[in-house]
Amino acid sequence: MNPLIVIGVIVGAPVALIVLSRTKAALVFMALCVGSVLSTFVGDSALDMIQLFTRSYGATVSSSVQIGLLVAPALLTILFLGKTIRGSKALLNIFPAFLTGVMTLYLVTPNLPKSVRLAILATDIWRDLSQYQAIIVSTVVLLSLSQLWASGAAGRSRHLKKSKSH
Repeated sequence: MNPLIVIGVIVGAPVALIVLSRTKAALVFMALCVGSVLSTFVGDSALDMIQLFTRSYGATVSSSVQIGLLVAPALLTILFLGKTIRGSKALLNIFPAFLTGVMTLYLVTPNLPKSVRLAILATDIWRDLSQYQAIIVSTVVLLSLSQLWASGAAGRSRHLKKSKSH
């Protein structure tokens, strides 16, 4: 398969899901971070459990388990926290959603089967994204935290207004 199509799917799927479900991109990004922790620290144990049921497993199963652990929290966040963005704020969510898609690419690529991974690493898009990785990661972290802090402050101010009126 063409590596550019794979890149497009890996980046585009989270963006489309975030935008269509109207989920805050910051929440999905944080869930992706949780998935990264799960994949890193639980992945080997999950593979050991799979080995209890099968005599052996190939690189495809290992890759699938790692990617599944990585994206499952993000997918569940989209499923359960959809419609957290209303009205014109949906437009402001597109850029963080795109950055979350790029972060998905950064995190999924090392877990892909070797042939697909090497094909992606050989593309100009990957080289360009790798060159700006620190800037992109810093930007998505700052945008996500800002979005979360702003929503927390808005909720707190609404709560204070309600308690003062009583």
